[in-house]
Parts: sequence; structure tokens; C-alpha cells
Amino acid sequence: MPGPLTCPGRLIVIGILSLLVVHISSAAWSNEVSDIQYGRLGSTVTLACRGSRKGFPVEWRVNGSSVVEQQAGALDSSLSLPSVNSSMEGNYSCHDQSGALIHALQLRLGHLPGHVNITCRLPNHFKVQCSWTQQKDSLLPTHYISSYITHNNGVLEVEECVQEVPGSHRCIIFHPRMWIPKHMVNITEVNPLGTQQTLMRVDLHQLLKPDPPEEVMSMGVDGQPTKLLVQWRSPESWQPEDRPHSAFPLQYQLRYRPVGSQYWSMLYIEDNTSLMITDALAGHPHHIQVQAREAINPETQWSDWSQLIQAQPWIEPVTTVEPTTIPFLQEHITVPVRPSKEVTSGTFFPLMELFYRICDDIIGFMPI
Repeated sequence: MPGPLTCPGRLIVIGILSLLVVHISSAAWSNEVSDIQYGRLGSTVTLACRGSRKGFPVEWRVNGSSVVEQQAGALDSSLSLPSVNSSMEGNYSCHDQSGALIHALQLRLGHLPGHVNITCRLPNHFKVQCSWTQQKDSLLPTHYISSYITHNNGVLEVEECVQEVPGSHRCIIFHPRMWIPKHMVNITEVNPLGTQQTLMRVDLHQLLKPDPPEEVMSMGVDGQPTKLLVQWRSPESWQPEDRPHSAFPLQYQLRYRPVGSQYWSMLYIEDNTSLMITDALAGHPHHIQVQAREAINPETQWSDWSQLIQAQPWIEPVTTVEPTTIPFLQEHITVPVRPSKEVTSGTFFPLMELFYRICDDIIGFMPI
């Protein structure tokens, strides 16, 4: 895993990289051309009046207003500004006794370069992606030198970590040497006040972490109320751009649970992109996710989980039976009967006769 670099290896690497940085920084910040002078906040800054005659007094102005005379040197034309703060930035100019301009410059104040926070990720075997953020804004124009160091047969080799977009805080190590897993990433912050290196050691085997599987989907299986078929695709970033069918094999881990449950069930599979869940809870929707890891090296990391999907096992269709009526039976039942008279012994037999007639009709309707 990434870790800080300790002495004496750190001193050796810093010595080598300093030789590379000095030339670049001196070429990048040419104050002689820009007439911009940079200073460190809180320090004493001295401004020189180039072109003035030695021994002749000059007048210093900032943004058109005169600077307090006690701040100017008595024997030369320089201006000393103690304990500078951001309010003292501006356009300074020195003038002779007649008020004629001798020299003008812009004063910009900020901080020395600082360390940066580096993070690197390795989503495949052919591209290390690193990025960084400032721990403190220097308030000055800043750029970065990005590189990495490896030991090859006892020889220290420094290679470029390519910044595809100039000025961005990202770089890429193309085709890293996976057989030499120990690498050291160096990000050097450069501004007009100096340089500062940040070194981070990485182990490529431990850094390797695929992106999550893509296009995860699931469906029920006809006639199987406890089964769910889950399918997915390996992450596109895992495939080499120049050799799309030569990627290292992946293993997968699938987790699922009924919606509302706190407990996941887990399944594992290698070098395949489909899996059958056989013990799903019948009649209930399930949440499903998949993650991936390189199948060869156990030191590598599992990917993040894929996006959560929901699926439900097959449910047996419910068939409904339409009620049927017998026309002649309905006709007999719906015949109006006078409800006002009580049934007496004298009316019992006519009712029985009606009952037998209905029964005879039903028997005669039924097929023999």
C-alpha cells in the first residue's frame, strides 16, 4: 500500500530529482523579463530600483502613491519592506527627484511550495492514474513535475508520469512494470519561491483494483419461484485498448437479499459473467450487487460494488373462474312469491309440489 519514504533512500532520490528540478524551475520563472518580483508573506522584501544612479535619492511609489520615506534605504535606491502582508502587493515604481520614472515592477506575495496529497489508482494492468491536491494554496503561479522511480536490476530509474492535460493535477503511468511492483511516485510543486517534493511509495499488486462490473441485470426463471438468473459484463476499463481479448481473468462476488432484510447472502464465481441464485425467497423482490477482483493475485483489491438492482423471482399466475348460471333454474328462483301470507298446513303441499317440479327440471336437463 502507499506509504511515506524513509532515509537514506529518500535522501538519494531527492538528490537525483533536485538536479532535474533546478533547471526546470529556473527556466520557468524569469523575473528579469516579466518585471514581477515575488516575495514570501511575513518576510522582509527588498525592491531594487534598476537604472538609478548610485548615491542619488529616489522616490518610491506604490499604485501611484508615495511610500513612507523611512522605508527607503539612505545610501542606495532600494526599498525594504519588513514583514510583508497581502495588502502590500501592488505596482511599485521608483522616480528621480524631478519625478521621472526610473523603473517599475509588480510585487506579488505568497507562500513557499508545500507538500501535496497524492492518490493513485490502478483499474487495470496497463495504466496507473495518479492525482494530487495542495495542502496549502501558495497564492502564486504554480506548476508540477510528475515522475516515478523504480529499481531495475539494482539500477534506479526515473520515468515521467505523463500529464495529458498541461496544468492539471493528474498524471498517468503507462504500461507499468507489474513484475517490479514497488514504485515511488514523486510530485514536485514549483513556484517562483522554490520547489517542494512529495514522495509516495506504492505497491502495484496491492493497488490493483478493477472498476465495478457493468450492465448488471437479473430475471426470474419460468416455473421456478426460488430462482433468479443474474448476468453482467466485465468493466470496460479492464480490457487493454490495443489487445481487447487478452485481459487477465476476473473473479466475481455476488450478494443478494430480500428487500427490507439486513442480511446478505454471498455467491462466488471465476471467469464467468452469469450466476443462478437458487434460494431466493419466493414471492419477494430482491436487491442484487456484483463486485470483481483479479483472479490470479490474492493481494489485489475487490472492486466497489456495482449499482444496486432489484429483481423478483417467477410467480405462478392466478387463474380466475367465471361463475355460470342455469337459465331455467334462475327462472324458477326469480318467480315472485307473495311474502305477506304465512306458510300454513294448507299451503305446505303446493310449496312441496313446486320444489319437486324444479328438481325434475334439473334432472331432465342433465345429460345421461
